[in-house]
Amino acid sequence: RIMKNQSLFLIFTPIDHLYKDADTHYAPSLGLVALKNFLARALPTLNVVILDGSVCYTTEDIVQIISSNRPDYVGQSIQLISYKNNLKIAAAAKAVGAKTIVGGHQATQMRKEIAINQENLIDFVVFGDGEMALCDLIRRRDLREISNLAYCRNGVYIENSFQNIPFSEIPATDYSDIDLAPYQTLLRSSRFNTSFSDTYLRVYSHKGCGNRGGSEACVFCGRADVNVRFKTPGQYWMDIKNVVERNGADYIFDVGDDFIASRHWLEKVVALKPDISTSYDMGIFGRANRVTEDKARLLKSLNVKDVVIGFETGDPDIMANIGKKRTTVTTSVQAAEYLFQNDIDVCASFVLGLPGESERSLESTIEVAGR
Repeated sequence: RIMKNQSLFLIFTPIDHLYKDADTHYAPSLGLVALKNFLARALPTLNVVILDGSVCYTTEDIVQIISSNRPDYVGQSIQLISYKNNLKIAAAAKAVGAKTIVGGHQATQMRKEIAINQENLIDFVVFGDGEMALCDLIRRRDLREISNLAYCRNGVYIENSFQNIPFSEIPATDYSDIDLAPYQTLLRSSRFNTSFSDTYLRVYSHKGCGNRGGSEACVFCGRADVNVRFKTPGQYWMDIKNVVERNGADYIFDVGDDFIASRHWLEKVVALKPDISTSYDMGIFGRANRVTEDKARLLKSLNVKDVVIGFETGDPDIMANIGKKRTTVTTSVQAAEYLFQNDIDVCASFVLGLPGESERSLESTIEVAGR
């Protein structure tokens, strides 16, 4: 049970605008929307407010809102490039007596360092899935029994057990009470090259990467999930129908890292595709060595119009250094060809400065990007 009228502010911490990523958020934070969807069902008397610092609010705005409204809990989704702003917001929350919580990929990877070094500012770090940890905190469950929770008390670091929440307990993604106007305005004024017109929303079919946590994990990977787990095809289509028919999306991006990891899952999704009353396009992330001719055709049947692929480098030696096995310059070019044959665009992602990078390897990368 929770006290009536308790409030939780969920904040996407503003990114330092030295980073261009701060100017490319055309959709609300899916992570915070998913948390709010879950909490609305699990704790219906809790007042949950999302403050999205990617588009709608500056750090100063958020500090002022916290000072004026005095929430009981302030949870932030943080990144390396928003960490300084996170500390400013946490200080404002502590000043009004709120419990401060951080989560997300960076918080997961750096939970011990954050908990120890910011004991006076950050009460709790949630690592991995945050749904049940937040619920249990607000229900005031014994801290020692709350999974996915790390914290520091009097200089002593405490880390509880890790547990994934079953996707069967996750409600359908729903943006109904989110004001989409600021994102639509930013999208219309951008140079984002798409065929859709108005509303870009995100969903997730899965968490993690099929190679994460094994010998094939890329050396620069900092994702929170160590394995890949998928929603059922039926559950996934509930998300799609909801954001298209209820929330008005005409472009959907699936934020999962490895959409085509499982051929069986992909084939079942295609087989169960329902009638959806409104047309829409999709974008996904993919891995070059998983793109085959038949998978490209399956993606086309799902209305996929663009795939973001981490080609990383055009140099074979650099590719070997980063642990991305079974991915080569050849698989990169072949993946692009298979997708283009099915009218699917490729957003090619390269990482500069990988282990062993040189002028020669950079020239190879430029050459492959040209191809």
